[in-house]
Amino acid sequence: MDWILRLSPALTIDSSILPWLLLFLPAALILLRDNRSANATCLLPALAWAAVSWFTGDRELYFACSLSLATALMLTEHGRAAGPGTLWAIALMAEFMMIRYLQQATGRVLLTESLSAVAILVFAAVAARLSGPGTASRLYVILLSSLLSCWTLAI
Repeated sequence: MDWILRLSPALTIDSSILPWLLLFLPAALILLRDNRSANATCLLPALAWAAVSWFTGDRELYFACSLSLATALMLTEHGRAAGPGTLWAIALMAEFMMIRYLQQATGRVLLTESLSAVAILVFAAVAARLSGPGTASRLYVILLSSLLSCWTLAI
C-alpha cells in the first residue's frame, strides 16, 4: 500500500508521466499495428523528445513530442498525408490540448499551441508531398515538424 502512496503524485494530470503515457501509448499502438519497421522508426523522434523532457524536467518539450507523434501518424500511409492518418493526427493533438487544458494552461497558451500545431501539420503534409515516399524522408519531415514546434514556442 505504501508504494501506491509514493506513486500517486506521479499519477496526477500535472505530472510528467500519466497524461503523456495516455497520449503516447495509443499513438504507438496505431503506428505499430502492422509491424512495419518504418513506422517503428518514426517513433524515435518522439521518444527522444520525451526522454529529453523527462531528464530535463522541461514540460514544454512534450509539445515537440506530441507533434512528432502527430506527424508520424499523419504520414503512416507510405509517407504521404492520407485521410485516416490525418484524422489520427488531429485526434492526438486534440488529446494534447485537453491535457493542457486540464493542466490549467491559459487561453493564450492553448491558442498559441493550437495554431502552431495546425500550421506545423499543414507544413508537414506539404513537405511530405514534396519529398520522396521513403522512411528517411518521413523522418526528415517528422524532425522538421518537431523542431518547428520548439521554434514556435520560443517566439
